[in-house]
Amino acid sequence: MKTKGIKYLRLWITRQVKQNAYEEIKLSNDEYEQINNGQLDVEAFIANKFEDDFGYNNIGWKETSAEDIKISNYKLGNWNDHEN
Repeated sequence: MKTKGIKYLRLWITRQVKQNAYEEIKLSNDEYEQINNGQLDVEAFIANKFEDDFGYNNIGWKETSAEDIKISNYKLGNWNDHEN
């Protein structure tokens, strides 16, 4: 007996990815001088500037390497599983 409907293989996939980014931030004269003189912590300044959102909306991340995928689970099925 043939299975009706569209067949699919659903996968749960994971992998570890390394990324890096290059950003240029325009500084005011005061910000430049404070950073240059060690009066302004760069990490705190950046966290404040990006409001602790270092995701894809704020940073132009580029993938530099990734491990091979790992399939943790899978399911075979079709779109008409409920039909006879």
